Amino acid sequence: MSKEKHYEFISRKDCQNPLQRTCNIIQLTIKNLKAKGIKSNYYVIGSAGDRNLVTCLVIDGKKQPIDIDINLEVDLHTVPTKYKQLGLLKELIRSEINKAIKECGEKFSDGQNSSSVITSILYDNKKNILFSFDVGIVSRNKKNELQRLVLTKKNNSYTWNVVFGTLNLGEKTKLIKSNEDWQKLRSVYLKFKNKYINDENHPSYVCYKMAVEAVYNQLLQECDELDYEGMFEAIGDVELSRSFEQLNILYQKGFITKPFYRFPEEEQTDSESVCWYFIDTLKDWDDYKRRGIGRGNNDAEAKIRAAYDILRFMLYDDDEEE
Repeated sequence: MSKEKHYEFISRKDCQNPLQRTCNIIQLTIKNLKAKGIKSNYYVIGSAGDRNLVTCLVIDGKKQPIDIDINLEVDLHTVPTKYKQLGLLKELIRSEINKAIKECGEKFSDGQNSSSVITSILYDNKKNILFSFDVGIVSRNKKNELQRLVLTKKNNSYTWNVVFGTLNLGEKTKLIKSNEDWQKLRSVYLKFKNKYINDENHPSYVCYKMAVEAVYNQLLQECDELDYEGMFEAIGDVELSRSFEQLNILYQKGFITKPFYRFPEEEQTDSESVCWYFIDTLKDWDDYKRRGIGRGNNDAEAKIRAAYDILRFMLYDDDEEE
C-alpha cells in the first residue's frame, strides 16, 4: 500500500537552528575551497532573504525531519586543472563538506553522492533522523545561465544541465514582490513541489524558478500596458546631450536616483533589459503617488506608468506633476 505524502510550509522558527548549523558548515566549506584557489558562494533555496518558502515532507500525516536545500555556486574560471574533470570536482566538494562538518563539531553522516546533490544527515542516539541538508553544485555558463552538476548513474558520467529561465530571475522576483503577489508565488511553488515530489529532475530550486516564471507571466498578462518596444524606441529617440540635461533636472527634483542615465552593456540591450534598467533608476513609489505620477491599479502597473510619465517629460518637457 502506497503512502500518502506531500510537502507543506513550516515556520522560520522551526527551521532556524538547522538552517544556522547548515550555513556554518557551508561557509567553512567555501573557505576551505578558497584555500585551494576555488571561488564559490552559496544560497539557501526556499529561505534565503525574506522568501519564507521552507517546506517539510509529510508522510501519512506525520511531518518528516527538515531537509535544507543549498546551492553552492562555483566560479569555473578559478577551478585548478586537476579538478576540471567534473567527477573529481564533485568529490572534492563532498570531501570538503565532510571536513567542515568535523571542524564545526557536528556529527552528520558522510555526504552521500546522489544524482544532483550531496546529502548529509544528522541522526540522534537512536538513529532517528533529526534533519539533513542537500548541496547542489551549480555554476554559470558563457551565457550566464545557471547550470547544475548532474550524475548519470547508468554510465557514471557527469554533465552540466542548464536550468533554463534563470536569467533576470531576480528582477522578476522584485516585480512580483512590488505587486504584492508573494502569497500567490508561495502557493504556486508549493503546488510544483508536490507535483514533482518523486522527480529528482525537479529539485527545490527548479520548482522555485518555475513558480517565479508562472506568476511573472500571469502578471504580464494582467498588465497589458507593458509596451517594452515603445519605451525602448522612446528612450532611443532622446538626443544624448538633451537627455543628460533633462535627467539632471529630474535628479535635482528628486524624481530619479542617478543624475546620468547609462544603458546596460551592449550584450544586454534588448528592449526589456533596457527598460528595466531605466525603471530601476526610479525612486520610491509612494513619493510618485504623492506627486500624482504613475497612477495604476497596483504597484507594478504604477511603476510602469511612472516610467512613461518621466520619459514623456524627457521627450516633450511635459511635466504632469500635480
